Amino acid sequence: MKVCLLATIPIILCAFTGAETHLNIRYDSSKNEYAVLDVHTPASGIAAGVPTVMFIHGGGWYRGDKADSPELWMPLVEEGYGVVACNYTLSTTTEPSYPQAIHDVKAVVAWIREHGDDYDLSPTIAVMGPSAGGHLTEILATTSGVATFEPNPAPLGEYAVQASIPFFGLCDFVMQVKQGSNTPPFEKFLGGELNDTREHG
Repeated sequence: MKVCLLATIPIILCAFTGAETHLNIRYDSSKNEYAVLDVHTPASGIAAGVPTVMFIHGGGWYRGDKADSPELWMPLVEEGYGVVACNYTLSTTTEPSYPQAIHDVKAVVAWIREHGDDYDLSPTIAVMGPSAGGHLTEILATTSGVATFEPNPAPLGEYAVQASIPFFGLCDFVMQVKQGSNTPPFEKFLGGELNDTREHG
């Protein structure tokens, strides 16, 4: 794993990757006081015409961190892309994270469109993530304009993303239940026991 030097300060230079990283930048998401993201950009500058890559970590909606899975996003930085990796609300045994986790990743889209220019980031967004992050990636790709998931005013360019790259993201909870697959993580996410219909309670 590639290690960054001086990781205790907000802006760091990775010796082996040539990447400049801005850590723990706050973004505005209602009901999430710990909403933070990291911005990773090539030290030599972002390549012309490339989209911003938004990375959403996995972990079953109840664990994980924005620093996870650098093998998925760091090669993109090395190729000239800017990457925004975000934390989002995680579920617990007593508090589901639906729909707050979706509100959070929508708020990251808004942050990129409203503040990304400060880091030379494009407002054109390609979102990617594994597992639970893949699910949230799919949600971003399919719910632009859905009021339930967009409690804050839309940024310029709305909440639509221009590309979605989910890695083994869950997209059919009902099928998972019917197949007897591991359901506790998304029971926590939704806040109730699931059955094999399109309802949860």
